[in-house]
Amino acid sequence: MARAYMYEVREQDPAFAALWDDALQMAADAMEQEAWRRAMQGTDKPVFYQGVECGHIKEYSDTLLMFRLKAIRPEQYRDNQVHFNIDFTKLTDEQLERLARGEHPAAVLGNRRGSGNIQATASPTVH
Repeated sequence: MARAYMYEVREQDPAFAALWDDALQMAADAMEQEAWRRAMQGTDKPVFYQGVECGHIKEYSDTLLMFRLKAIRPEQYRDNQVHFNIDFTKLTDEQLERLARGEHPAAVLGNRRGSGNIQATASPTVH
């Protein structure tokens, strides 16, 4: 069956669409379990010497562990970046000098986000 046909059936048949969604959730659950296993229990990797397998090492995935921590405790492990959009035409000479010296925009402008001089937005980033 062609992929396009399956998407058409999904659009037209709510019961099929529900089964499709259930299958996607089951696949996601299986992938989460495997990610947890690789992060916490590790995988056995063969060790070779002169082309001959001579043992195994246990290899863990720090990356998968970090992704899980970011998902279940985002307030603690999420990467945050704060972007400042500053209207420099509304700043005083003193504020411009302080920014030029490397002071943080929030310290220079204080809590004046509503004044039109600064707008800060936080956007999580994933690495």
